[in-house]
Amino acid sequence: MDAIDLFELTIQDDLPDIERHLETLPLQFHGEGSLLAAMCRYHLSTGGKRLRALLPVMLVRALGKPPKSAYPWSAACEMLHNATLVHDDYQDGDTLRRGRPTIWKRFSGAQAINLGDAMLFYPLVMLRDILDEPIRQTLSRLLVDSILEVIDGQTREFAMKTRLGNTTSEQYVEMVARKTSALFRLPMVGALHLTNDVRYVDEMSQVCRKLGILFQIQDDVLDIYGDKGRAGPGSDIMEGKPSFLAIHSLETLGTADREALLHILSLPRQQTAQDDVAAAIELMNRAKALPAALEAIRTLQREIDEIEFSGESNLKELLRGVGELFVRPIRHLNP
Repeated sequence: MDAIDLFELTIQDDLPDIERHLETLPLQFHGEGSLLAAMCRYHLSTGGKRLRALLPVMLVRALGKPPKSAYPWSAACEMLHNATLVHDDYQDGDTLRRGRPTIWKRFSGAQAINLGDAMLFYPLVMLRDILDEPIRQTLSRLLVDSILEVIDGQTREFAMKTRLGNTTSEQYVEMVARKTSALFRLPMVGALHLTNDVRYVDEMSQVCRKLGILFQIQDDVLDIYGDKGRAGPGSDIMEGKPSFLAIHSLETLGTADREALLHILSLPRQQTAQDDVAAAIELMNRAKALPAALEAIRTLQREIDEIEFSGESNLKELLRGVGELFVRPIRHLNP
């Protein structure tokens, strides 16, 4: 079974049970009438790909183990990812997530902080359903380490916004390896521990670093050349985000164009007009940022393909397929 079929099977057979883990824990923990539980349910109802929930089950299936054993871990990883989204929406000033008001917009910024904080800890509660004590302790350490790594990456990203003109592609990659890659390494390496097969932890960590960078570059592309369910194309431009496209353009453009792009990216979000967004996109097109992003993605795919999992061809095929899944939303740009 290839990764696409495995992905669809996991959505059909396993995701409903994982979703129940996500939805019921806050209510069980806080009780009926809890605003925290209601806000959590509302945020989760905005949808999403549920990649962090699906990946552990896909890996466990690929290794021939029972998928149900991964449900608590899948739910924990997905909950942690969504905690970062709640905080991220507030920090970035995004008012819509997949077409619906974000938590801070609907309930207030203070309540978004409260919910995001709670959702950072729900995963540790979910791990109580894993009965093997040594495995539970290992997964708890992985969770805490990943939380800190993601926060470090988020801190780096915000620091980059204040010095975009001096930010390099290498710094972008290191930021993404913390902010994004950590949340792909977590479910996959954790699933290896669940199966008691830790032979490939180092190789898996290498692949997940590259998968995270690949995913983030496609996400940066999608913001301008696709549909992310936000207020409109170019939200990253309006918030002055250090995206792959922005940084490549600033490294490539001549002085006048570079200064023009920096000016637009430095404008306060509420003062950035659609004409400014269109002008920034034109400057990025002039810098050939999109072809550079697509070539970077192809390079990462080749590098992922070169990492060997000796004796475990199923893992290699799975990870190659995961990379293909990640670029699905921008396939129309990269035939």
